[in-house]
Amino acid sequence: MNIQEIFLSKRIVTNLAIYGLVVVAAGGGKVLCQESKTVKKSTGSSLVISTYKEIPEATEPCTPLECEWWKQMREAGNDLLRKGDDKTKKKYALLFVEGIEKAYRIPLADRPPQPLVTQRPATSPRDIIPKNGKVELSVEVRADGSLGEIKVVKGLRSDMDQSCVQSKRQSIYLPAVRDRVFATEWQEATCSFWSRRGV
Repeated sequence: MNIQEIFLSKRIVTNLAIYGLVVVAAGGGKVLCQESKTVKKSTGSSLVISTYKEIPEATEPCTPLECEWWKQMREAGNDLLRKGDDKTKKKYALLFVEGIEKAYRIPLADRPPQPLVTQRPATSPRDIIPKNGKVELSVEVRADGSLGEIKVVKGLRSDMDQSCVQSKRQSIYLPAVRDRVFATEWQEATCSFWSRRGV
């Protein structure tokens, strides 16, 4: 299945719960010194605040076609970071596939994968979170933009671990860059759980 099929076949379902949940992706390497941005999204009675770093402008030489493609790709990816809706996913996926089909060189220095869309694990108001904690994962981000194997490095409880793995499968990444091409790389990620007191 290629990235376009993956993106277009995904349906995001957000379940609101009594308990707060957040998915955080931790970089496996350094991303260029970029200013962090904050986005606030309202989903029903919940407010989700997330911080992200934008996809950088071209830092390496590129042909006029590659430069124009990267400019559009960067804009679509940064829109995806802010919005995460189906329209921006489709635009990003189409540009990603275009770059692969035309064998464009990536005009960036080597860098780790960058999460663009992450999902919260699904829970119901009846779920019991026994304690605050986090599930640690290792995620294979493939060069074609798909996710490969996802390993639980440190779990909390089997159902919580599986919920984290399933939510991570809904994630969209900009793959790692090595020698100006997209490359497969493993990245650490966590799902943090905490129970709200007094709810």
